[in-house]
Amino acid sequence: TSTSFVRLAIEEEFNGTFPNCEVGAFPPFGNLYKMKVYVDEILKEDEAIGFNAGTHTEIMKLKFSDYEKLVKPQYIQL
Repeated sequence: TSTSFVRLAIEEEFNGTFPNCEVGAFPPFGNLYKMKVYVDEILKEDEAIGFNAGTHTEIMKLKFSDYEKLVKPQYIQL
């Protein structure tokens, strides 16, 4: 898919969207916010994955199999 128009979001557009996260930080479990979660199929090969924890300074590490059970992501191939 391609697009000829891209616009960057400003912080005010996201205020309150992810109440447990710092503004600009991604929630690790998008499904808790009724968002679809997409994961590259290649991550299935990893025993564990690391990702930000809703802040700009903290990360979390989780067994991929546990993440898969909690989030139930849709798989894509990049």
